[in-house]
Amino acid sequence: MTPAITYPQHARQIMRLGGPLILSNLAQFALHITDSIMLGWYSISALAASTIAGTFFFLTFILGAGFSQAVTPLVASAAEEGDEVQVRRVTRMGLWLSTFYGLAFMLPFFWAEEILLAMGQTTTVASEAQLYLTIVALQMVPALIVMLLKSFLAALEHTAVILWATLGTALLSASAVMMGWIGEVPLAAHGIALQITSLAFVVHVGFSQAATVRAGRALGRRDPGGLKRGGITVLVLSFAVSVLTMAVFLLLPAPLISVFLDPSHARRDDVIVLGVLFLALAALFQIVDSAQVIALGLLRGVQDTRVPMLMATVSYWIIGLPVSYVLAFTLGMGGAGLWLGLVLGLSVAALLLLWRFWRQSVPALERRFLRDALPASAPG
Repeated sequence: MTPAITYPQHARQIMRLGGPLILSNLAQFALHITDSIMLGWYSISALAASTIAGTFFFLTFILGAGFSQAVTPLVASAAEEGDEVQVRRVTRMGLWLSTFYGLAFMLPFFWAEEILLAMGQTTTVASEAQLYLTIVALQMVPALIVMLLKSFLAALEHTAVILWATLGTALLSASAVMMGWIGEVPLAAHGIALQITSLAFVVHVGFSQAATVRAGRALGRRDPGGLKRGGITVLVLSFAVSVLTMAVFLLLPAPLISVFLDPSHARRDDVIVLGVLFLALAALFQIVDSAQVIALGLLRGVQDTRVPMLMATVSYWIIGLPVSYVLAFTLGMGGAGLWLGLVLGLSVAALLLLWRFWRQSVPALERRFLRDALPASAPG
């Protein structure tokens, strides 16, 4: 009988697997955040436009990345069972689906100005966002292919060669659109705050990717105890990072925001005031945001995706987004109301997804493994 993996062993394995993922995510995102800093020093209008265009791109990209996310647990489970044919078949189908999706969904980018104007954005923001999206449209298919190959390698625990990361959520994308209705300065401050919070978020994405692989491996070897211990370990590691992030956001908000802005810009102080407020609100959701992305990773690892998708949809679109709108516009709270809606949506998602994993998925797997272990009944 294979000895049980202890908590310290789980922690070492998660860090060995997640460490390269986290570092590669940070390295990739460093390129993106450098672009934002340069845009902020060039023009607040350009920064606002890149915020709305970037969220437009990532919303489209993250939907297509669902194919690569599906590949990870399927390949991990097949690899654990030694089924190389299934590994190749799943990866090949994922490549075809990612390519077809990318070609089809990059087309709206070439009419982005008209779309954004219809969504209530200013003429300047819509025009500059169109230029941005026309260029980045060409990277949609390659980005999705690299994302899928990253998922394939992660499932095989070959993470040292991975140099790409996934970032973005539909709720954050929608909030950027609504922030654009308030004005360019709030949109620019929102964009800066998102860049900073996203830098912390990609660390949890790395832990989530590691959680998916470890859960998929536990599923393949029929090890519910290892699944639970691994889940607890990765949640604790992610929680520790969240506490550190909260402290930084609350203690050093102004210096972080200032990095993105030209000291001589006339509206610099206005952006900093709003950015500090947004970072303080972002500190509120660090723990729940990390918890929900880790829970998603664990659920993907055990191939439980349909119900979690519905839970996330309800949390983000039925609860978070409407509350953001009511707080921001109906109650007149402006950008702060939008961010409070984010806090609520992510909190509900974290609670539902954690409940799903610990109270539904894990017990169901334990029952299934127990049935599989029972000897077959003798024929009558």
